[in-house]
Amino acid sequence: MPTVTVIQPTITEEQNIKIRCAAYCRVSSDSNDQLNSFMAQTRYYSQVFENSETEELIDIYADEGITEPERTSATSFSVC
Repeated sequence: MPTVTVIQPTITEEQNIKIRCAAYCRVSSDSNDQLNSFMAQTRYYSQVFENSETEELIDIYADEGITEPERTSATSFSVC
């Protein structure tokens, strides 16, 4: 009859490492509505990750929402 060897995990549940996450927020202009939207986005991500048992928010990144037709991608990001 075959034998079964049970291999215990090397990391216990108490030692689990949280997944490191970053959030990205973007608005399309400098208007007050967009600034409020930006603040709401950053607040949302901060709250979502605040009590998470599995993820850790490392930083929030943002760029200026440039909507010019000749611009096809963001060139740099700011850390909030």
